[in-house]
Amino acid sequence: MGQAEAVCGRQGQPRLQHLPRIREGEDGSLKVNPEQAQTVRLIYQLFLEGLSPYAIGKKLMALGIKSPAGKDTWHQSSVKSILTNEKYKGDALLQKQYTADFLTKKRKKNQGEIPQYYVEGNHEAIIPPDKWELVQEEMERRKRMGTGYSSASIFSSKIRCSECGNWYGSKVWHSKDKYRRVIFQCNHKFKNDKKCRTPHLTEDEIKAAFVKAVNAVVPEKDELIANTKVMMRTLCDTTELEVEQSRLVAEMDAAVAMTERLVAESKAAPMDQGEYQSRRDELVSQYESAKDGYERASGEIADRQARRKTYMQFIGGLQRLDGFCRDFDEELWTALLDHATIYTKDDIRFTFKAGNEVKVTG
Repeated sequence: MGQAEAVCGRQGQPRLQHLPRIREGEDGSLKVNPEQAQTVRLIYQLFLEGLSPYAIGKKLMALGIKSPAGKDTWHQSSVKSILTNEKYKGDALLQKQYTADFLTKKRKKNQGEIPQYYVEGNHEAIIPPDKWELVQEEMERRKRMGTGYSSASIFSSKIRCSECGNWYGSKVWHSKDKYRRVIFQCNHKFKNDKKCRTPHLTEDEIKAAFVKAVNAVVPEKDELIANTKVMMRTLCDTTELEVEQSRLVAEMDAAVAMTERLVAESKAAPMDQGEYQSRRDELVSQYESAKDGYERASGEIADRQARRKTYMQFIGGLQRLDGFCRDFDEELWTALLDHATIYTKDDIRFTFKAGNEVKVTG
């Protein structure tokens, strides 16, 4: 069995380009394996609860769940592959590999040698698309944090100390007796010359405060969604940047073409070496300048696209709310919250992904 799977079947070669729904025929359609689908759903849930791919693998082994290859050992690369595979939300990226040699049947990873086709709604989804996107965004957030992210729980790297700005982390009190309990406190509480005065919190206290914060925004849910959509249009638009990208690509292409022409001219007829070097240096400078501009534009486009995804997840989280929230919801925590800042037990401030802040007291 290949890397998946809970979605299994035989992929044929596509004959059509990108379409909303493509079927490859009865013998090529993808089918869901119910038993393995449960494992996939568990992996996504554990990730949204704060676990890393490595920790998820350890958890699956502890539960006695076999890997996709039928082994007792789960590697974090296998878990990460499942978390990033678009098949699980019902889509398919076709021609990830291609046959490089038809005599030996050797297949290679497609790195742009032939077209790839992204097919939406290709088959039954195991993971809802909005949950799949939420996982991708959370994965990017953890990647940006680097070694600053802890996978101890869903609250890791989400709760800040108001005094020193560091994250709260979990600590175990009375680990070897009947009074054992897990609390969260500033990771640098006792590392500074002056001890942080921010309080420790229990998991239940954090959850209760978050439910209060969510319920505080429920009455203005529609207004928040409308305002966030306005921010998306104004802050996330990439049209001008894409036009700039095209202009800079044309400049780079022109500089390359003129450099090639200059080299050809110098070969065809004697040319003053000083003049040749001067013209070449100028063309190289033009190319490098355009390249730097292109990379800046690409970076800004990526930032705006990431911000758009964040806003979309926030909107999606709000739309899930049907009246007031009674219980803590891990997906809402991930979709809505940027971070919480602890001042006192009676002053916890939740900053949502749209930038709005809610202060929870008492």
